[in-house]
Amino acid sequence: MNLFQVHPAYGRRYTSPDVVKQDFLNGRDFSITREGGPYMSIRDFFNDNLEGFDGIHIIQVVPTFMSLIILRENMTPPERTCECGADLRAGELTCHSCKQKYKEEA
Repeated sequence: MNLFQVHPAYGRRYTSPDVVKQDFLNGRDFSITREGGPYMSIRDFFNDNLEGFDGIHIIQVVPTFMSLIILRENMTPPERTCECGADLRAGELTCHSCKQKYKEEA
C-alpha cells in the first residue's frame, strides 16, 4: 500500500483521531514535513501529482503520538471551494470554516 505521509500544520495539536480525520476531509491544510510547509489538503490529494497514492497517513508526534490512515476509497473530492478557501462537499450549503451560506446549485 502506497501512502502519502503528512503532519498537522500551523501548530495544530489533536486529541482525537476523529477530529484529525474530519479536518482532513473538510479541507484543512496539513504539512508535508514535521517542520512545517509545504502544505497540502484533500483537494491536492486528487490532483495528478498524488494519483499513485492509495491514501493518506497522518502522523502527530506531540503532545501525544497519533497515527491515522485514510484510504482514497473513503475520500470524496471537494465539489467547490468557499471564498475563505475551505472545501465544500456535494450537498454542503454552509462552509464548515467561516459559516458562509450557499444556495443549492441547479
